Amino acid sequence: MNRLRAVKLFRRLTTTMTTAATASNTGIPADHDPNSHWSTRTSGLLGLVSIRAMTYIFNVTMREREGTKVEGLLSYRGEGYGFYSGPEWGPKLLMDAWSWGVGDNDKLPAKTIADFEALFALFMGEQIWVDDQGYLLDQDTKEPLSQRIQAADRHKDELGSSSGFDNGYHYVMLKPRSDEFRRRTGEIIKSFTLSTDDDKQADFIIEVYDPRHLAHLDRNVDFKTTFSGLLP
Repeated sequence: MNRLRAVKLFRRLTTTMTTAATASNTGIPADHDPNSHWSTRTSGLLGLVSIRAMTYIFNVTMREREGTKVEGLLSYRGEGYGFYSGPEWGPKLLMDAWSWGVGDNDKLPAKTIADFEALFALFMGEQIWVDDQGYLLDQDTKEPLSQRIQAADRHKDELGSSSGFDNGYHYVMLKPRSDEFRRRTGEIIKSFTLSTDDDKQADFIIEVYDPRHLAHLDRNVDFKTTFSGLLP
C-alpha cells in the first residue's frame, strides 16, 4: 500500500473508525480501563468530538527531533475533553505526520515507509481488491486469480463491513487489528509521555528505539489529525 493509497483510504475511513470508537455511546472500548491512560474529565465524549468537528480533533505541532526523541503539542480544535495518554499515540502521530507530507519524507528509509503503511493497514483494516462478484483479484496487478475464490471464504472472520469502488476496481476491507497495532507500538515506541494543565492542550514526548522512525522530522511541522489516541 503506497502513501497515496494509504492516505486516501485513511481520510475516507476516518469517520467509520471514529464512529466505532463511540460504541455504546461511551467512546471507550468495553475492556478499556478509564483510569489508566485518560487524563481530566469526560473522556467518553472524545469519540463524538471528531464527528461534530468534521473529523479533525487536534492541531498538532511537532518540533525538530533530537536523536531518538521528538517533542510536540496537541491542541483541541474545539472544546476540550481531556486526553488519552496511552503509547498508541506515538506511532499514530509519527505516521500521520508522514501521511500529510509536512516533514522531510524524502529522508525516510524504505523500511520506515513500509512500517507506516503497515500501521495504517492495521489501524484501518487492510484493503483487498475483488471483482464485482466478490472474487479475489491479484493484489498487485488486479487481474483475476487462476484459482477463483471469494474474499468471504478466504478471509472469513477477518472480513469487515466496509467495501467500495476505487479507480475502476471494487474492494472490501478487513477488520482493524488493534492487538497487532499495540504489539508493533511496543517495537517502535520506547516511551510516550503526555502532560497537561487543562482540557485543551497537552505537551508530549515520543521516544523511539530506532531514529529512522523520526527521520522525516528534521524541522518543526504542523498538521491536523483525526486521531484521538484510541484504537478501533
